[in-house]
Amino acid sequence: MKKNHCPIAALVGTIGLGLILLSGCATAREPQGSTANPALAERGRALASLDAYIESEMKRIKAPGLGITIVSGGAAILEKGYGFANREAGKKVDADTIFNVGSVSKLFTNAAIMKLVEAGKVDLDAPVTTYIPELSLKTRGSSFSDVTVRSMLTHHSGMPSDLARNFFFGQTAPANHTTAFRSLPMDLEGSYVATAPGTIFSYSNLSFSLLGIVIERASGMSFEDYVQEAVLKPLGMDSSSFNFKPLLSGRYSKGYLGGKQPVNMPAIRDIPAGQLSSSAHDMSLFLEAALASARGGDGLLRPGTMKAVLTQQNANVPLDFDFRIGLTWWLMDIPELPGLVVAGHGGDLPPFHSLILIVPEKDVGVEINVNNAEGAGSLELRNIAVRALRTAIALKDGGESLAPGARTSADGTPGGAASRVAPLPAVYDSSVDGWYSSGIGMLKIRHAGNALKLELSGHQLDVVYHEDGRFTLGYKLVGLIPIDIPMLRTVTFRMPEYQGKRWIAFSLSDIPFGVGEKLTPEPIDRAWMARVGKYAIRNPDQGKAFGNFAIRFDKPSGFLMLDMTELGGAVSVPIRPIGRDEFVTWGMGRSMNETGIFAPDGSSGETLEFSGFRLKQ
Repeated sequence: MKKNHCPIAALVGTIGLGLILLSGCATAREPQGSTANPALAERGRALASLDAYIESEMKRIKAPGLGITIVSGGAAILEKGYGFANREAGKKVDADTIFNVGSVSKLFTNAAIMKLVEAGKVDLDAPVTTYIPELSLKTRGSSFSDVTVRSMLTHHSGMPSDLARNFFFGQTAPANHTTAFRSLPMDLEGSYVATAPGTIFSYSNLSFSLLGIVIERASGMSFEDYVQEAVLKPLGMDSSSFNFKPLLSGRYSKGYLGGKQPVNMPAIRDIPAGQLSSSAHDMSLFLEAALASARGGDGLLRPGTMKAVLTQQNANVPLDFDFRIGLTWWLMDIPELPGLVVAGHGGDLPPFHSLILIVPEKDVGVEINVNNAEGAGSLELRNIAVRALRTAIALKDGGESLAPGARTSADGTPGGAASRVAPLPAVYDSSVDGWYSSGIGMLKIRHAGNALKLELSGHQLDVVYHEDGRFTLGYKLVGLIPIDIPMLRTVTFRMPEYQGKRWIAFSLSDIPFGVGEKLTPEPIDRAWMARVGKYAIRNPDQGKAFGNFAIRFDKPSGFLMLDMTELGGAVSVPIRPIGRDEFVTWGMGRSMNETGIFAPDGSSGETLEFSGFRLKQ
């Protein structure tokens, strides 16, 4: 991801990152029927309307190709492709086109773990060291034995979010691609956990790669072989794999960086966290199996196991605020689906993005894959997914059981009006003013008369209060001319109070995605000021350097900042010195509270160890 100085792009941050859609689509396994049958005719009209909506959304997000499946009542009602899998070769997407599904992979790693739980080979509440005894991280005020399998499945283990170095291999996978994650216990030696387990939801790819090792140790098989035998093969998902299959090479979609540059699927070290590739047809089988288990039948897991998977696990975690998660599946309330609990997950391995959602109460589900999405990655697929679910529910229930919803137009299109604007309540007084740290960088909130302003990367945004207690953001060119920025309309936040201070709880497209912690600058020792400067990568086996790092003093805020360009994105976060030679990235949530360590480097000074990198000033 190139560094983007637009405040809106900065706000959605590193979720993931378009030519206008060319005409034509390829269709596979789309149910057909005679228009003489009124029910089939209505189905045809509904799916045709959905077709038109999908194509308009593809133009909006500049997706060259898209694959979708919708299931209802135990069967697929749509498996279809739109646009191009390989534009240069003129190859269109169909139901068998294979996409990388990114972090949707975690649902399959979760299913493998839960199969082992059912077999009595894994205990969810056992320390992860039961299965990986050589894994040992240092802690501050907690015990590493509290890091359990369950806490890793819910992203509440306190483990670091990523080990950035060697996360990406590029478009050409090395020979050890599928086994590289096995070195993580050794690579993490001497590292710290980020927070005490159970403190806050903090998304961790690293945790899921370690769960891949748990699967290997408990099953006695390789990660890939066990997932294949226990999950994919029983469901008939013959086109799905955590590894590239040469025999299927003609069916893999190209990715399109920026919607223009064709690339192969990216290869990553953490394959249990995000390397699965699959097709619309195969994902139909997964959705059908998951929903079958949810309604008490034979499917992906035993009914009792699936019930546990879809039961909220973080009800007693205050810093999660409105966010809810089961065992890996996120649990959501979506305004366009009033009164229904939606479970799902997004996947982002740019330029590929995916989104899966199920509504167990209605026995419907949808999964979508694209080979590029401009904006907020997988969350840009939300509107298509919601429209698809409403269509499926209407066809299943005769269109009478689902109200339009708070954010739905009369024709079922997502994105209606939010609650009305209201005056800023007196409770939001000057105590909210100040600097907030989050995974998207430093934010500043300040009063401007009777209103609030939010500053991000030097840009001033209007903060608008609504009757339902949410805030939205607006932008005025040169502070005077209102500019409608579509992505900005998807951002909302609340400012709850906890532990005697204000926090910012962000949502994007109604899905909670992070918090901002209010910080107060502290005096900075002269020895730490001497460490201000640029840092170069000095790992002995680094080869071509990947990533840029710098420590700087930010005068406006009074914080030391760590500037990073790694894992495909650029971000600046405050750091807090801990003693003489250690610091943490200051804040809570993803990529926060992670440790940097300065160590002597012979007679040539010192090196900085951070996220697997060895850095030299």
